[in-house]
Amino acid sequence: MRYVAMLAALLLISPFAIFAQQRPGVMGTYSNGPVVIVFTADGRYTVKGGETTVIFGRFQLAADTLTIQDEGGPYACSGPAGKYLWQRDSSGMTLRLLSDSCQGRAAPLTTGVWAGPRWPALVLRGATLIDGTGAPARPNVDVIIADGKIQAIQIAGTGPIPADADIRSMAGAWILPGLIDTHVHLSTDPSGKDARAVLTLASSNDQDGGRSALEALGWLWVHGVALDTRDLSDGSRSTLVL
Repeated sequence: MRYVAMLAALLLISPFAIFAQQRPGVMGTYSNGPVVIVFTADGRYTVKGGETTVIFGRFQLAADTLTIQDEGGPYACSGPAGKYLWQRDSSGMTLRLLSDSCQGRAAPLTTGVWAGPRWPALVLRGATLIDGTGAPARPNVDVIIADGKIQAIQIAGTGPIPADADIRSMAGAWILPGLIDTHVHLSTDPSGKDARAVLTLASSNDQDGGRSALEALGWLWVHGVALDTRDLSDGSRSTLVL
């Protein structure tokens, strides 16, 4: 039987479904000597020298063109945004100048390779957590995720979080572990009226309706309701594998 994989973790309110943890584009933390630049999911970036923020602003990545617009900081550039050819490989990120009237920005950005990315920690703030242990639901928690793992769960705003954490408000949402359905029905019409068209339609309706409802809730789909093993085989061959 084929598997259809959904979310590794579930947020029941779809606008908050942010667990597609394959980070796109330029996002992450990069370093070049003592200078660190951080690109976050809200389209903002920060440049730090040591622990001091020296520039902050907004960015946009379109295909391989990175546009940077400083907004503030002691070393921020005024005037139009700079545009750079963005490339990233196993060694890190490189930026090549396309256009920028601010040489004070262009020179450091295009010098050498920026090591990274290192992903900032993700903090899911204010959700209600069901942890799957049978314990009561825990309201208003912070779930802190770093290096691909849940590092801590605590009452929202009460404990330490990483300094560069990406904090997402999850007020009103529920978080619980990914769910797996392994329940399977296999049967044949006991009356002997094995009308293939009728069986196929009934089975298809059962599978499509049940699957769409459960996938909307983030289940790992292993469930196949079938009235005939031939129909189950057809369904298995045609299942979309994610």
